[in-house]
Amino acid sequence: MDIGSILLLLALVVVVSAYIASPLRLRPAKRDSRIDDMELSQLLSERERVLEALAELDFDNEMEKVPEDLYPLQREALVKRGAAVLRLLDERMPAGDQTLAGDSTPVGDRTPEATRAVPEGPEPESDPLEALIYAKRKSSSVKIAKNVTKDKFCANCGKQLVPGDRFCSSCGHQV
Repeated sequence: MDIGSILLLLALVVVVSAYIASPLRLRPAKRDSRIDDMELSQLLSERERVLEALAELDFDNEMEKVPEDLYPLQREALVKRGAAVLRLLDERMPAGDQTLAGDSTPVGDRTPEATRAVPEGPEPESDPLEALIYAKRKSSSVKIAKNVTKDKFCANCGKQLVPGDRFCSSCGHQV
């Protein structure tokens, strides 16, 4: 064998091995984004579970099903758990996404952390142009908040649900 053919064969082996190894080098980056999306979905479903548990606890208290001495303790524990979930959501949410994708709570039932899109501060009274801008921002943020409420997630596995589903297509849990 000639030295040129050996070098050509060696170059061919290097190129083929680089081609075969390329998906293995690119795979962890794609996998990390899927894991991040799954964690975000799980946090959103956990937030929904906490809100539902709080609403149920309040209702049970109104119906006098919960002893008076246990109600404040249970409510405090749920509020702490909800605050921890909201902190984790704030850390993991993309910087530009302040609308809380997947939020299925009605606009009136949202916590103050979930209504950040609404302009803050007093309504401007002196300048008519500022008042007009304020009104436009307020109405557009309410529209955004109303449009966000379409998506729902399974409380069991965190998979996104299609409107009208009665059972989760992934795990079979009743919605």
